[in-house]
Amino acid sequence: MMVRAGRLSVSAPGPGPAASPSRSYHSRALPRRSSSTSDENDQLVEAEATIFSSVSSQVYSLSTTCETRSRSTMNLVTYCTSVGLRPRTIALSLFVGTLSWENFKRNGGEGVLQVLNTGQVGCFDLLGRKSGRDVDKIRELEALGIEVREWRGFPIMAGCSAALLVRATNLPDLPKCGDHELALCEVEDAYLGGDRSSPLLTTAFLREHGIL
Repeated sequence: MMVRAGRLSVSAPGPGPAASPSRSYHSRALPRRSSSTSDENDQLVEAEATIFSSVSSQVYSLSTTCETRSRSTMNLVTYCTSVGLRPRTIALSLFVGTLSWENFKRNGGEGVLQVLNTGQVGCFDLLGRKSGRDVDKIRELEALGIEVREWRGFPIMAGCSAALLVRATNLPDLPKCGDHELALCEVEDAYLGGDRSSPLLTTAFLREHGIL
């Protein structure tokens, strides 16, 4: 029996001593699907709600600055994961058009990725829902009683669990991922923060408490 799939074929051996020789076939191209129907769109929305919106991710804050240090800022990052070991390499997705994205690219792809814990949950609105173009986030953090110190030329929250000095290796052509760009970053240094006892901040925690 011959099982055909596109141009490849697989011979299934029969009861005899030898299998039939394989032959190659051209199958007819399937007709192209028409544009997505409303049902398919509904399924996509449901899939996003049940899959992507349910997966828990670590919450980070990227600290960036510029040459004059006058526009240092921080944002929230959840599209981030380790993708290499030696050297430690991190895939970091940046929202195009933000001040963090602009600073990061202008500063040679360098920034500090802070590992947040539940002690920083009160900063969520400031870091994640306000623009550094409109608000001085460093001053606002200090107004909230958050200790901010300088490390390796970047402002960081002293109470973060850890901070990683990262540098992009794929500038200037960061791959576009819809409304984000993807930076592949090597970790150049690490800082152990002042609060390593609090649980790490995750998107699951934010959803559980009605914040996200």
